[in-house]
Amino acid sequence: MSETTQGPTHFRLMSKLKAIG
Repeated sequence: MSETTQGPTHFRLMSKLKAIG
């Protein structure tokens, strides 16, 4: 979790993780 990786790709990954768990 890096503040420098605050992009659309990271957001999508987070969304996927949320959907899984």
